[in-house]
Amino acid sequence: MPSVDDITRLMRDAEPLPNGSGKIALLDEAARIADTLQDEEAGFRVRRELVTAANFGGQPDLMLVSFVWCLSKLDQNPDGFGGAGARSTLLWQFKWVVSTLAAHHTIPQSQVLDTLADMRRRFEAMGYSPHRIFDTERRVRIAFGDKAGAAAAFDTMCRTKPDGMSECETCVKELKVSYFRYAERYEESVKIAEDYVARNLNCEAGPMWVCAYALEPLVRVGQLAKAERYCRQGYPRAAYNPGYIGAAITYLEYLSLVGNLKRAGELFRRHFPVGLDYSNPMSRLNMLRVGRLYVRRLMEAGQKTVGVTLPDDHPLQAAGGAVPLEPLSDWLDAECTATAALYDARNGNTTFSDDLAKDVGKLELFKQLVG
Repeated sequence: MPSVDDITRLMRDAEPLPNGSGKIALLDEAARIADTLQDEEAGFRVRRELVTAANFGGQPDLMLVSFVWCLSKLDQNPDGFGGAGARSTLLWQFKWVVSTLAAHHTIPQSQVLDTLADMRRRFEAMGYSPHRIFDTERRVRIAFGDKAGAAAAFDTMCRTKPDGMSECETCVKELKVSYFRYAERYEESVKIAEDYVARNLNCEAGPMWVCAYALEPLVRVGQLAKAERYCRQGYPRAAYNPGYIGAAITYLEYLSLVGNLKRAGELFRRHFPVGLDYSNPMSRLNMLRVGRLYVRRLMEAGQKTVGVTLPDDHPLQAAGGAVPLEPLSDWLDAECTATAALYDARNGNTTFSDDLAKDVGKLELFKQLVG
């Protein structure tokens, strides 16, 4: 018969592990035991840790389920489960939930905005600054294809005084590098990234993300050698954690755009199968788009096949992994077009399809920039 001691042991074993499948499995088993024992206090403690492990370990669906369970229990018993401290932890995690919901084209905008409004109400009730709210709204507006709305949220965030519930100064620099890249303000993105790297700043996986986000801006402003250095410096952290698939996609995009097909091939073989099965559809679309660029590069170089292990049910799955490029290119085009249309239908605009159409032009531009 399982006991509370088993929960304690599993949580102790999970604590030193990096966020990933091993840690998630231990915490998930601890949550199962807590449910068997009908011990809600233990179940809350475990799931609060599971939210973080799943979010950064590549299982966003499990993160959502665990968060909703914790939030509902705390709403039922506001003075339980650690009271104000527990509420503060959940408020910190709320951004991950809203961003993940916005990334699913099956979830209506109204539901995402209602959840964001709930987050805002809870922040206000506890007296926290809305700084983190505006950062979350920026992410939501990007997922909605609303570039003007994203700009407004970003500008408001920059004018809002942060507090203990805001991202730290180091993380704010990271998100600025990302946003300026998105907004095509490349020189500003590069400037902040250079300061970040020169000062050896770090918070969680910050250097990995900053180096990734800065790659395209660096090439566009002519700093090719620095882009290559940032790629070598930043990628290793993204190599084996599926929770960092977004960073891995960005590194693969850079290598494909600059024509480093040998190194791009290594990343493609490692990450493309993961991206195809990823439960976040926006991450999957980004992998499809970048895979399309890489395959196009290979075809231009005269290759006929690419070595990659596709899922067993994939229509192009081939014995030995030698996948023919031409039908793979056609499949990628069709998948990208169909998925972008789903986002546009949800969002009521054509931003995703328009951005998709620009990919080939970006590839041609990078050929000129790299020489």
